[in-house]
Amino acid sequence: MAILTRVFDASAIVKALVAPRRKKEDEILREQARLHQIARTELGRVESKEIGMLVPSLALIEAGAIVRRLTGSPQEARLAIRFVRNHSQGIIFDEDLQETAEELAVTTGCRAADSVYLAAARHTGAELLTDDRRMHELALQENIPSLLLRDL
Repeated sequence: MAILTRVFDASAIVKALVAPRRKKEDEILREQARLHQIARTELGRVESKEIGMLVPSLALIEAGAIVRRLTGSPQEARLAIRFVRNHSQGIIFDEDLQETAEELAVTTGCRAADSVYLAAARHTGAELLTDDRRMHELALQENIPSLLLRDL
């Protein structure tokens, strides 16, 4: 039986790896904590090999950069990159996605990074997992299966 495979974007990965940093106890913090737990559960499913994680090579760079900005720690950023590299079922290099990403960028007007994630999902036939509502809606518009983290 083939396992379910998803293309994870950096928003889903980072939400799992970095706990909310907000100090104020309020509804925003509660929602951030809820999303963190959902994302951690999804990465736990990857670690246990219940589901497969695919990423475009851009995801390693984005995850490292975002973790560095959020934590201030180059070491934590390197650990994030290592986690993604070690737990990915496959890393799809941008050259394999170039033409599809270009076409998606031109036809949808999406952000450049989003076009790479969308192209990875289209290229592999895997569903996209993101917490970026705009990218999720574009994926659905383009008939690319997509899950929005906050809807899980």
